[in-house]
Amino acid sequence: PACLVLMPAATVHTIIFDIGRTLLPFSFDPVREQLAPCRDAAQALIDRIEVGSIDAAGFQAAMCALTGVAADAFPAWWNSIFGAVAQHLVPPAWIRQLRRHYRLGLLSNTNALHFAHLERLYPILAEFDFHILSFEVGAEKPHPAIYTAAEDQAQCAPEQILYFDDVPEFVAAAQVVVYAGAVM
Repeated sequence: PACLVLMPAATVHTIIFDIGRTLLPFSFDPVREQLAPCRDAAQALIDRIEVGSIDAAGFQAAMCALTGVAADAFPAWWNSIFGAVAQHLVPPAWIRQLRRHYRLGLLSNTNALHFAHLERLYPILAEFDFHILSFEVGAEKPHPAIYTAAEDQAQCAPEQILYFDDVPEFVAAAQVVVYAGAVM
């Protein structure tokens, strides 16, 4: 579902985007088969790495033990959810055009392994003014702490932030702190 929020340009200072399914596609289909037999334990590990409570090496070792994925195959397997070729849902030219007029940020539930891969695959991510990443903040959306961290980096009042995400619950949580939000 897509939603466009029209606001007077003078009221928006900062535009914040989620990454997955907002700026770029991803699907868990490539890893689903290996995760299925150990779904609950794997999800617990994923939850830990996404809030930074386990490091990348510890996560990889534990996930390989759970899934049977070989350590040397792990990076390609783990990052396969993004595909091998960059596919932009929002064209980089649009991001660059927005950046001429607004402060731009990223706000994402992610982990260090995925984000490092995405930075290589999508150089446009380096052009955002700030990145608020769950593994660095220690909290995932919809926890208020991650929105507070984004607000601190936005350098404006919360009502001057326009936020795009593909998850309605996350947009609603942002709106609690007064961001204008849109589901993409």
